[in-house]
Amino acid sequence: MPVSNRRGSCVFKAVLPVLALTLSLTVTGCAGLSARMELDQGTDLLGQGRAADALPHFDRAVGLQPQLACAYALRAQCHTSLKQWRQAAEDCHQAISCDKANARAFAVLGQCEYHAGQFGQSRQDCDAAIRLDPAIAAAYLFRAADDNQLDDYKKAVEDCTKALSLGGVDKDALMTRARAYTRLGQDAKAVEDWTQALALDPTLVDAFAFRGVACYKLGQYKKAVDDLTQVIAMGQERKEPYYLRGLAYEKLGMHDCAVRDFERARHFR
Repeated sequence: MPVSNRRGSCVFKAVLPVLALTLSLTVTGCAGLSARMELDQGTDLLGQGRAADALPHFDRAVGLQPQLACAYALRAQCHTSLKQWRQAAEDCHQAISCDKANARAFAVLGQCEYHAGQFGQSRQDCDAAIRLDPAIAAAYLFRAADDNQLDDYKKAVEDCTKALSLGGVDKDALMTRARAYTRLGQDAKAVEDWTQALALDPTLVDAFAFRGVACYKLGQYKKAVDDLTQVIAMGQERKEPYYLRGLAYEKLGMHDCAVRDFERARHFR
C-alpha cells in the first residue's frame, strides 16, 4: 500500500505562475533598457515552459542590473523548473536582500526548502510570502505540502482549498489535498480529488495508486481493482499493488485471481 514519504518523494510538483510582464523596474539608461529587454525575452520563454532557454536572459539581466530583485526571482523560478534547488534558493536570498517585500521570492524559497526537507523553515517563508501578498496561490500550495509533512492535515486542506480558489484547478493542489483528506480518514473526499487530478493528467500513477487504496477502504472493490490494475499496467511492478488487488479480488469472491496476485506479491521483497 502506498504511503506518504516524509522527505516528500510522492509525486509532488509545485508550479509557480510566471511573473507578469509588467515588471516594476527602477532602471535607467542603456543598461536599464538592455536589462528590461533581457527580462522580457526570458519571461516570454519561461511562459512557454522553456526554462533552460530563459536562464541566460536572466543571467544577462542580473549582470546588467545587479540590484534588480525581480531578475533574481525569475532566475530562481527557472532553477526550480530545472530542479536546481540550491541555485534557486541562492537567487531567492539575493532577491530578498534587494527587496524585502518580494513575495514571490519568499514563496519560491519555501519551495526550495521543502525539497531540502526543511519543512518548518519552508512554512515560515510561505507565511512571509502570504503576509506580503495574500493572493499568491503558490505560497498556499507550498505551505500545504509542509502542513502534510508536519502532520497538520486540517491546515493542509485549508491551504490547498485557498490555493485552488486563487489559482484555479491545479493537479498538484488536488493531489496534496487528497493526501491530507486520506490522513484525516475522509476517503470519499480524497477520491474526488484524485479523480479531478486524473482528469487533468491521466499519467499520474500515484493518483491511481492512492485512489485504489481509498476505494478499497470505502468498500468499492471493483474500482479498487481497476485502479490497481492501471498502476501495474503503468510499470509499477511492486508488492503493494498486487497484494492490495488480491485483497480486493478476495472481497469480490474472485479467489483464483486473488491467489495469483498474492503469489505475484510474494516475489517482491
